Parts: sequence; structure tokens; C-alpha cells
Amino acid sequence: MDLHLAVFALRLRWMWLRRTDANRPWKNLDVDFGKDSVLQAMFNASIVIELGDGNLSLFWSDHWLGHNSPCLIAPELCKLIKPRTRNTRTVDAALLDKRWIQDITGTLTVQALYEYLILWEAAEGVQLRQGVEDTIKWKWTSDATYSAQSAYQAFFLGSAQFEGARPIWKAWAPLKVKFSTWLAVKGRIWTADAGVAGANYGHDLPSMRSGRRDSRPSTLQLQLHQASLVRPAACAWLPEPSAFCRSKPPTMVAPATPRLVT
Repeated sequence: MDLHLAVFALRLRWMWLRRTDANRPWKNLDVDFGKDSVLQAMFNASIVIELGDGNLSLFWSDHWLGHNSPCLIAPELCKLIKPRTRNTRTVDAALLDKRWIQDITGTLTVQALYEYLILWEAAEGVQLRQGVEDTIKWKWTSDATYSAQSAYQAFFLGSAQFEGARPIWKAWAPLKVKFSTWLAVKGRIWTADAGVAGANYGHDLPSMRSGRRDSRPSTLQLQLHQASLVRPAACAWLPEPSAFCRSKPPTMVAPATPRLVT
């Protein structure tokens, strides 16, 4: 489990409750649940809004214009809107006497003026349904309500799954072998290259800055495989067993946790 994304998924719950449950006592408090731009973008992409009277939908940030929001249609114009106004102005209040125009502060650039005209035309065709409450639906579940599991899984939509993960972790082998194989596949073996990069952080690593042209994990694995093939023939050729033949063949195991020098 990715703990960073798991925290994001749980924070989405508070954003969902703030928008859908009017009985929450902290609903109107300035609590930092979704000021992170990534989190806010994920929430906007996770909800579907059916516009009614416009009292629950936010004019600037919500996707109430089909699959778009005014800030997606007019990003340069949206930069001229104060954050507090952008996060509180409802569709109903904004469309009343075209008050959304008063939200614009600062000087309009050519691009912002062009986007203003596009937004004007898009907002003109919207008809609110008085007496019908806006409906906010969660996109990732069949019952259209938030769940932590669906929120977490949504962060991985479109990602490519590594097919070799299951054979590696389900293999009948010591954990250190599976862990080492997983790190090698990911290219994260603690090699000389990584040691040089981490030297400035005081890691207790051997100095191997010279004498090795390539210390990438894939190259090291290949070299060890080649050595395992040559070793029996070399030992058979020697007239007497040497310390090399009596020693344990080299293997790549999971690296130890670097020790920080204080």
C-alpha cells in the first residue's frame, strides 16, 4: 500500500462530507482538507454534478459545465479570482445578475480577455432549476457515494501493472532473495553508483568510485550469473582446491539499511 496516496484517499472523505452533508458542524470552518492542488484536482475529477438550483455547486472550481469548470475553460482568467471567492462562490450566486464578473480582479491580459468571452458564452446557455437541489455523485462507486477503497484505487487508474510481481513474491524462496530480486527488477539495488550519490549524506558505504565501469543492478546480476557458470570449470582445472573454490559463491542479497553518521 502507498501510504502517501492512502492519506490522500482519507482526506478526500472530508472534502466529500463538506460538500454533501450540511449537518456537519465544521462545514463552514476554514479547515485545510483540500488546499493541496493535487488533492483538489483529484476530488474535482471524482465527482459528477447534476445542476439544479445551483446552491451546492461552486461556480469557479466545480465541473458543472458538462465535464468542464470555468477554471478549466479559462485558466488565465481564473488566476484573477481570489482563492476565497473561488472556493465559496456558488453557481446560483454567480449567475444572479452576472455577479461572477465582479469576482475578476486585476488587469485582463489578451488571453484572459479571450477566455472571458468564451466563459460568457458558456454561462449564458445555463438554465437553473429552482426548487431542485444540486446532486453531487461519486464517480468511482456504483451507489455514487464515497468510499475510501474506491478513492485509493482511483489514484492508480491508467497505471500499468507489473505482471512479474506475483511470481516474485509468491515464489518458494527466502524473503531476502525475493526482496533482492524485487529491488533488482526495479533498478534499486544499492550499488556503487548509489553509494557515490549518497556519500554526501554520510552513508557508511564502501568507496568504489573507480575501477568499475558499470555498476547498474542488471549488469551486476549478469556478471554474477556469468561467474557462476565459469566457477565450476575453473575449480576443476586447478590442480588443488583453493580458497576460491572452497568459499561460498557470490550472491546478490538485499542491501542493509544505510547507517547515518551523526
